[in-house]
Amino acid sequence: MSQFNIVLSLLSLALLSCGRLESKSTNGSENSGRPSQTDVAPSNARGAALPDESHGPDSQGTSKAGATGAGSPSANPLPPAPTPSVPSAGPTPDLQDAAYTFTLPQRAFNTKSNALWATYYHTLKFNHSEDGIDLLAMDGSALGPKLTKAQWCKAAMEGSVQISFDGVLRTYNYAGSGSTVQVDCSDYYDHPVGRSRFRLARGEFGDGIRNYALSPYRTVAVDPDFIPYGSVLFIPAARGLSFQMFDGRTRTHDGYFFAGDTGGLIIGNHIDVFIGTSLTNPFSWITSKAQSKIEFQIVPDPDINAVLLSMHQ
Repeated sequence: MSQFNIVLSLLSLALLSCGRLESKSTNGSENSGRPSQTDVAPSNARGAALPDESHGPDSQGTSKAGATGAGSPSANPLPPAPTPSVPSAGPTPDLQDAAYTFTLPQRAFNTKSNALWATYYHTLKFNHSEDGIDLLAMDGSALGPKLTKAQWCKAAMEGSVQISFDGVLRTYNYAGSGSTVQVDCSDYYDHPVGRSRFRLARGEFGDGIRNYALSPYRTVAVDPDFIPYGSVLFIPAARGLSFQMFDGRTRTHDGYFFAGDTGGLIIGNHIDVFIGTSLTNPFSWITSKAQSKIEFQIVPDPDINAVLLSMHQ
């Protein structure tokens, strides 16, 4: 074989090898379909959204007023929600107003219907208790306000709490678990919450997964293996239903909800609907029973996706 042919053969082998390496690198970086750890920021007490834990034994639970039964992991999971091409101009002012007044238009969706069951959760509201227990940050420092033992445990369980302290109402959010148990809450809950740590919330009512600001009667906590974070859900049973908000106003719901939170006890086709600071369930379709199913669809409409996303940012 001539020297020219030998060189040509060696160059061909080198190019083939580079192609295989490049292909391997590309395959290894493909999205697995599960949220990355950077997506799963510390959430609230519903969430196992800890930086290095996911649905672990010490993940925070949920009080879930009236919650009975368990989720249904055997339900057929949905495929990943379609990624809408959000218009560059963003949602129109009219659509933004409609989102806040629960008057978004009904539109036809060619997405598969599926079934879920629902519970509800809320943000607690307390006054500072001078002789109470400190809310601690992740570094162990005291944040300022104190709560009674029962209030502290409730706040740890729900994940978000508004506290009136020094004449100012502030919202605090579950930040993660500390290395030591601060409060023994076994008198109130079976689920361990005594290592809970807190931080100032970004949103008025608290923060959900990915630092989404919780929005009353819009945000729902979901299992991301069943409903991806950031999805918009349409629940026909909710549309046209009048309900009283926590501030006393009456609205008629348009049926749209945003998957902006998660929880250690939110499994499969179970969602948890956020109702602000209200203590009572405003929706008849929320039964807190796993056997009571309702239909829903994932909404692919880019305008409705964009406006509900903007409500949570």
